[in-house]
Amino acid sequence: MAEETIFKQVSEPLAEYEAYMERLYLINTLLGGTHAMREAGTMFLPKERGEEQINYEARLKRTVLLNAFKRTLQKLTGEVFGRKETWHIDMYPEQEKNQSPALKKQMYTGEYDDWVNNIDLAGTDLKTFSQNVFFQGIADGITHILIDFPSVSSEKTEAEAKIENIRPYAVHIKAKDLIGWRHEYRNGVPALTQIRIKESVQEPDGDFGVKTVDYVRVVNENDWQLWRKLDEDEGKIKDKDKWVLEQEGALTLGHIPLLSFIPGERQSATCMTAIPPLEDLANLNLCHWQSSSDQRNILHYARMIIWFGKNLDVDDEGQVKFGANRLIHSNSTDADLRVVEHSGAAIDAGRQDLKDLESQMALFGLTFMLPKQSGSITATEKAIDAAENESALKQWAGEFSRLLNHMFQVMADWKKQQFNGIIEISTDFRDFLDSFELDILLKAFQVKLLSRQIVFEEYKRRGLVDTEIDFIDMVAQLEDDQRSSSGNEFGNLAGSILGTQKEIF
Repeated sequence: MAEETIFKQVSEPLAEYEAYMERLYLINTLLGGTHAMREAGTMFLPKERGEEQINYEARLKRTVLLNAFKRTLQKLTGEVFGRKETWHIDMYPEQEKNQSPALKKQMYTGEYDDWVNNIDLAGTDLKTFSQNVFFQGIADGITHILIDFPSVSSEKTEAEAKIENIRPYAVHIKAKDLIGWRHEYRNGVPALTQIRIKESVQEPDGDFGVKTVDYVRVVNENDWQLWRKLDEDEGKIKDKDKWVLEQEGALTLGHIPLLSFIPGERQSATCMTAIPPLEDLANLNLCHWQSSSDQRNILHYARMIIWFGKNLDVDDEGQVKFGANRLIHSNSTDADLRVVEHSGAAIDAGRQDLKDLESQMALFGLTFMLPKQSGSITATEKAIDAAENESALKQWAGEFSRLLNHMFQVMADWKKQQFNGIIEISTDFRDFLDSFELDILLKAFQVKLLSRQIVFEEYKRRGLVDTEIDFIDMVAQLEDDQRSSSGNEFGNLAGSILGTQKEIF
């Protein structure tokens, strides 16, 4: 181990990083689900003035997150990687594509296949790794891949290194883990000269336990260092954590092998932060979290029986006792006893607010499928067709495809090889658009953007309703079916379903 040294700033993040983490706090909490939102407490669910702590905690425990933010991320990621035909990998040089599969395998001895099946030396295949990186990228606005190479003795032969699987591999570096960076301009272009990555590793503690040990990895253009944080009982220096240089070595590539996927709006050329593209959806989801808490709370109290009594006889303890087989009486002619009920107006208003928010959140993902253009869209079909060429999701998929090819080239550079393969991601999202079109039509009716007749005609234009059926005839048929459904349990169930259809049509 290198001589022990104190490096006070190695673990201190940049100011840009800290500001960025504040911006990502809501997003990361939403990704943690209901548990994380409850743990955040008053940060995202304010305590009302005069509300006692015990009542606030009860309200918090009744609140459940409808995680539209995470579902949208999963939907967008699934559309890019979810279908087998969207993923194409050809790891053989262009001039050898016509060779037989057996000859290709003999020529390459499965080396690229090993990269594809275990891209991170932790058993993760390339597709799963890519899904995770893409998901995190569109969540945070920026995420990174670091190409690393295990330390190897110069005495090892190429055959020995291959047997021990010593080769380049990819590491996903999330935005929250990249705490520092430096650039310098060369010929007017910013070049990355240093990065600092925080890491946490589980290490044995005693005979049976484990402990978490913090590290900071520093990567420069020509060397790297690994710093370890000492335990508290090993002492601090002037209230600063004590770090020691654990390992160091040379970097033979001549540049920092960090590749960035940036679907968000980058805040500057030399800043490794970006505005998350789904940030507005996260804020909508927060509004829904708060509104659903209010709704659950008011329902809780509205369901309670509140009694009003006046001039009733009381027992020796001054109480009026309620219960079965008890008589409540009074000798006063002005006595009164009745239930005070909630009007329900606030409950209906809260329910409508939740529906409106859910509609907005459900439609949010569609904006990334539609073209980026100014002006109003008068023809849905035209917009959907144009989306295949201009959508944000298509652009992200194309950028990510180029990133993966660059990643393989850097891995090949480390082995002094030329990567002549190709990784392609299809951007044909027609199935997604078809399903989303149907959903947006229904949501547009619910928020009164389209009439029920327009929705009906759009369904008919897509072949979901017989072209011979007239809108007025359809409404009349639904009414007849609902009337005939009364009188039996199965009919009542059918009637409720048809009632829902009637609301739309």
